[in-house]
Amino acid sequence: MWTLVQTDFKKMNKYVFLLPFVSCAFVLLFASLSIKYNPVDEFPWESYLLQMSTTCSIFLPISMTMICSHIANSEHRYNMWKQTFTFPLRKSGIYFAKLIECIIAEIAFFVSLMIGFIFIGFIFLETDVSLINLILKVFVSLFIAYIPIIAFQLWLSLIIKNQAFPISIGILLAIFSYTFYVFPFDIGRLLPWTFPSSVLPIQLVIDEAQNMSIIQTTNPAMYVGLSLIVGALIIFISMLHFTKRDIM
Repeated sequence: MWTLVQTDFKKMNKYVFLLPFVSCAFVLLFASLSIKYNPVDEFPWESYLLQMSTTCSIFLPISMTMICSHIANSEHRYNMWKQTFTFPLRKSGIYFAKLIECIIAEIAFFVSLMIGFIFIGFIFLETDVSLINLILKVFVSLFIAYIPIIAFQLWLSLIIKNQAFPISIGILLAIFSYTFYVFPFDIGRLLPWTFPSSVLPIQLVIDEAQNMSIIQTTNPAMYVGLSLIVGALIIFISMLHFTKRDIM
């Protein structure tokens, strides 16, 4: 499997590896600007975390959409699926090799984002080492929450040859992800695109006087678990679909 991963990395355009880091830079830039003009003075680090996660909800899905598309398109463009299937791996192994490549890109994004976030925070905000635990919890929860979205996007990219469709779907879902909250009967909270905001252990509250405060959320662990379950379900279904479908 790792041989296929290494081979795929050699086939892909090297510039695609910059996408997680470019997206990370934009997330930090917009989050920093937002916290500068809309701070919550009593909770500067928590406010910065929330701004970062909000900005991340746009840039990370779009970035991963492009990466998933590029990983799949390396086979689609030159009709190389037959050659790929000659590897001494089952189709399920080929699928998981592609998924591992996406997860590596996600890890690169979150590691660089966390390093940049802490670095900028220590420079411009008051040093508060006690919040390291909260910061780690937020980043780990976000990493897990985005797995179902990435698995879904990889599924689309692998089974649809014309990559314009998966890319368009991924971008539209990223842009309009917050509209899922208006679905009736809390249906929206069962959709993967709402998980990143639901797993956060804190949230911003604005009262009638337009005063902003940050409070602890209820049951964020439930949504972390739900992200794992839904992610595993999407991975299982998409793997079965990939192995039973003739992709040429």
